[in-house]
Amino acid sequence: MERRKVQLAGGSTYTISLPKPWADTHDIVAGTHLNLHPKADGSLLVRTNAGEGAGRSVERSVDRYEPGTLTRLVRAHYTVGVDELTLTTAEPTPAAKRRAVTDATAELVGFEVVRESDREVVVRSLLNADEVSVRQTVVQLQSTVLSMQRGAVEAVARSDASLAERTAGRDHETDRLLATIARQYHRAVDDPSEAATLGVDRHELRSYYETAKRLVQVGDCAASMATVVGREGETTLPATLLDAARRARSVVADATDVVVNGGDTEQAHAALSARDDVLAELDRGDRDGDPAAAYAAGRFCESVRQTVECGAAIAEWAVADDLRAER
Repeated sequence: MERRKVQLAGGSTYTISLPKPWADTHDIVAGTHLNLHPKADGSLLVRTNAGEGAGRSVERSVDRYEPGTLTRLVRAHYTVGVDELTLTTAEPTPAAKRRAVTDATAELVGFEVVRESDREVVVRSLLNADEVSVRQTVVQLQSTVLSMQRGAVEAVARSDASLAERTAGRDHETDRLLATIARQYHRAVDDPSEAATLGVDRHELRSYYETAKRLVQVGDCAASMATVVGREGETTLPATLLDAARRARSVVADATDVVVNGGDTEQAHAALSARDDVLAELDRGDRDGDPAAAYAAGRFCESVRQTVECGAAIAEWAVADDLRAER
């Protein structure tokens, strides 16, 4: 860290000198324009124009990639905030690779193939930051995963294989929403002005991103719960275990509400206490009896445990967030 003394120039303008090694490294000379980003914590971020939105257009040769790898590559570039991705091949691009790109973009909001030739596929983001509400996307993700968890519990309670299948099949919805949130978060980290365009500060955006990651895990747990029906048939789980699953869902709902609605942290603390009660109930659970039933109950129990821990993690983040805001 270096300290600089603020000077008063012309009786009305405050000035401060820049470290010369830093200026030389970034080719800053007299007349160079810099971008200043005041932050909520009172600090001031100084960035060169080169740092604003750098690397938003990328060109990649994909000759060596298999279709599955190519799908993941497209998703990764979307998530880190790339606006335009050009994929090239030395020979005519195989149909399987073109399908892989199309399949990837179908699961990404606003990322579409805009141009194709024999040896090139261009994918571009058609979504502007000011068209995205990160908070509303988190709310939508919350609604989706809570619906999945509710469906999974009811499917198991009624041994409803059809409902279980529909619930497990919604996994891709949560991945799509998380990718949208992750994209906006990483773009704001790279370019602070992006957060201003989104109408949130970067700290608030971080809270949404961390919450979203936990919510997707809850969705994964719901999909896992639902498979108990398909694999174990008419296995009946203890009513106390099903009740614990419902209470775990409430922990997730209450904790997330604090983050997205700016609720009182007392609600977050209550969610943490409820987590402890659910875990205690799970630890008391009776797994004796038929081995098949015990196995199904064990798998279901583990998903409930992970669900309530995800809710607790969101609540803990909300509490810590409140403490940071007070500093």
